[in-house]
Parts: sequence; C-alpha cells; structure tokens
Amino acid sequence: RDMTAWEILKEPGFLSFCVVLFVFAGCLWIPMTFIANYATKDAGLSANDAAALVSYTGVASTTGRVAFGRLSKWIPQLVLLQGSVLVSGLAILLLGVAPPSYFVLALHAILFGFFSGSTIALLAPIIIGLVGLRNLPVAFGIAACVQAPGVLIAP
Repeated sequence: RDMTAWEILKEPGFLSFCVVLFVFAGCLWIPMTFIANYATKDAGLSANDAAALVSYTGVASTTGRVAFGRLSKWIPQLVLLQGSVLVSGLAILLLGVAPPSYFVLALHAILFGFFSGSTIALLAPIIIGLVGLRNLPVAFGIAACVQAPGVLIAP
C-alpha cells in the first residue's frame, strides 16, 4: 500500500535506519576531506602521493559499490551494511593507532573507500526491504533529506 511520508517515518525500522544514515553521512566525508592534508603534514608525503590517496579512495569506492551490489543477491543487505560500516570504522581507527606512512594511508584509503562505498549500493534495496517498492520514491527522498544535515554539521 502507498504510505505518506509521516507513515513511513513512523516505521520503527525505517526510523532507525534514518538515524544511522544521519550519523554515517556526517562521518563519511571527514576522512576524504582531510586525508590529503594529513598525508602531507603528518606523514610528510608529497602532494602527488596525497592526491594518489584520494584517487585510491575513489576507485575503491566505485569497486565497493559494484561488489556489494553483487553480494547483496546472496547476503542480506543489512548484514552487508553492518559489516561495511564496521570495517569503515576500523579503517579510520587505523589512522589513530598506526604510525603515519604511505602504506598505512593507502591501506586506509582503499579499505575506507571500498567499504564506505557500499552504502550507496545498499541504500535502495534496504529501503525497499523496510517500506516496500511502492514507497521507495518517498522513502528515498526522506533518506536523502536525513543525510544532508549530517553532512552539513560535520567538521
């Protein structure tokens, strides 16, 4: 059945998912925004090496989107999302515990890019699972509106 935006927001699973999207969207851009600066100032890498790290993140993100889209045929999407958010967090933690070097930063860029990219591929299938295909357009719009403030208030 078709649901209004308010009815969709009253769905406990969808509301919980929106909270996760808000927090994740706020955290998603921080590593990508500051990795080049961190690489040049803290790790002492050249500007070219720092630019390569950003490229690694982008290529890994694209690869992760395709891979997780394929994996979602066999593994439940929420399980994939939980695992990818966990690994993304561990990749960020790596920056705090390992000494800054090109290898550590490249490993972070690849892991973070690959696993954080999965959220793009998994967003629509998870929303469909929570509110149904008929309600995807409204629910997807709500999800986008929930993510925007998370991005705006992030450092």
